[in-house]
Amino acid sequence: MKTPVSCLLAIIAVAAAGQAWAADVGRVLLAAGDTVAVRDKQVVKLAFGSTIQDRDVLRTGPASNLQLRFTDESILSMRENSEVRIDEFRFTGKEDGSERAFFSLVKGGLRKITGIIGRINNRNYQMSTAVATIGIRGTHYLATICQQDCRNPNGTLAKDGLYGLPIAASSTSKNSVTNATGEHIFGIGQPYYAQDFDTRPQLLLEPPGLLSVAAKGKTAKPQAGEQSGLTLEELSRTHGVRLPRPPRSSYR
Repeated sequence: MKTPVSCLLAIIAVAAAGQAWAADVGRVLLAAGDTVAVRDKQVVKLAFGSTIQDRDVLRTGPASNLQLRFTDESILSMRENSEVRIDEFRFTGKEDGSERAFFSLVKGGLRKITGIIGRINNRNYQMSTAVATIGIRGTHYLATICQQDCRNPNGTLAKDGLYGLPIAASSTSKNSVTNATGEHIFGIGQPYYAQDFDTRPQLLLEPPGLLSVAAKGKTAKPQAGEQSGLTLEELSRTHGVRLPRPPRSSYR
């Protein structure tokens, strides 16, 4: 039979475990329109300065935009009608081998500026999708997953699948895209497309317009000097990156 003291200790242990599980991993830099986090089955409205916790599911509604900074100094910007799940985020303040930054892009699109995690050990970072898993080799990138919900600039329905583009100032930075066909590497300014999990990703001649993460319709002034969602051209100017038409021979 449990004593009152043992019951009290059990309650304290459970509460402590819950607090450790729900660790703060970042903060909101910008929130425009309908932006929420689903946390412990509760919907939490996000605003400038809101904390982000491990295992949060982040969502943006129509004409909305969300930008976050994580504790490893990485930045995530989400376009409208998007959903990103934080599968596991762990960072003690330095790269000691225990750090993790595992996400899932469930819906929509994003821009990711990578931070400390994955700088040395690339395997400690990944962005999973239904089509392929995106890994990093010291890069920033754009990614959009289309599921009968993407439009080309001319208004036509875009093909379903994963679209991506590595962007960074370093010529050695790359995206790795892995699915059932293996791992495929794309360098800076090389847009790619993967139709499904069983199809080899292919190099595109130019970045598709649907990769933009800019909010449409609703606007909000950036907070604390941060930038809102950017188009490809704005990203190019901001990061000093040229987006040339890549040669077919550069893909492997």
